[in-house]
Amino acid sequence: MPRRPPHAIDADARTAAVATARRFLDALLDYQRGHTTPRERAILRANATGTLAYGLLAQPPRLPATPVARGRIASLELDDSATMGAASLSATIDRAGHLTPLALALRRHGDRWLVYRVG
Repeated sequence: MPRRPPHAIDADARTAAVATARRFLDALLDYQRGHTTPRERAILRANATGTLAYGLLAQPPRLPATPVARGRIASLELDDSATMGAASLSATIDRAGHLTPLALALRRHGDRWLVYRVG
């Protein structure tokens, strides 16, 4: 059986990182459409670092005059470089057939994963 590198991410941490990213993205996609309810704000704060959450929540999205289609997560993949302390994920967002790539960076804070960069 091949040995894992000492800091390689294990299955439980992998599952937790992807779950954090999915919760964050689901709330972010609603937030981007102007759903700035306490629920979306709480989910963003719970799954992002304080700096990222503050930056997102301090400037609510500007909405166009026409309704914005809610994006859905078409794919979400953890990069192979993930360790027990940091992970990058690649997401594809589908907005009415228009696919947009999105990168997320997560860090381990105690026993939780938090998104610290979106780009």
